[in-house]
Amino acid sequence: MNDALFLSKSLVTRMSHDLAGAVGAVSNGLELLSEEGQADPETLDLIKNSASVLFSRTIFFRAAYGSDGPLTGADAAERILKGYLASLENKTVRFSCLWKVDEGLPLFSFRLILLASQIVAEKMIRGGRVTVTATAGTGEISVVGEGERLLPVKEEDFSFNGGECAPKDVAVAFLAEYLREPNWKAEVGIEEGRFGLSLSSVEA
Repeated sequence: MNDALFLSKSLVTRMSHDLAGAVGAVSNGLELLSEEGQADPETLDLIKNSASVLFSRTIFFRAAYGSDGPLTGADAAERILKGYLASLENKTVRFSCLWKVDEGLPLFSFRLILLASQIVAEKMIRGGRVTVTATAGTGEISVVGEGERLLPVKEEDFSFNGGECAPKDVAVAFLAEYLREPNWKAEVGIEEGRFGLSLSSVEA
């Protein structure tokens, strides 16, 4: 199996995993409505919340992994990222996002931001704050996550050297590919309660 096909299969698996829960909840809510013959508040909330999660994640995956589509600029990227982070929340997980990004960045930069943010957010077990910083003309992007509990992080997990790609590594693999063509590099920052990715253009 060539690398592109393997990566595509991993991506499909990853997307199916992330979207299946929301789809299932919407289906369950519709079944309840059908059985009861009326829309009780709890069922409506279930469907509304699940539909919101499904929409936010679908838009995020399209913008981060597919065609530019909804990724039209800084405002759109901010909205897409914040929607995705909100879709990860539950009773014990809460996210906030500090967005310090210039409007004048090329669209390519926003895709890097989305992928790096997904990688960082997935290490934040209880959520926390994701800070995104990018200034036009500098060729530098920073995404930092700060939270109470972070999954163990090792620099070698983010070496971006390719190789076998598990579904959980899809964001890392795609970011590595996107960084390679325009000649960018990535650095990992690890501290107590803090994990970040710094992306910079070698030619900047």
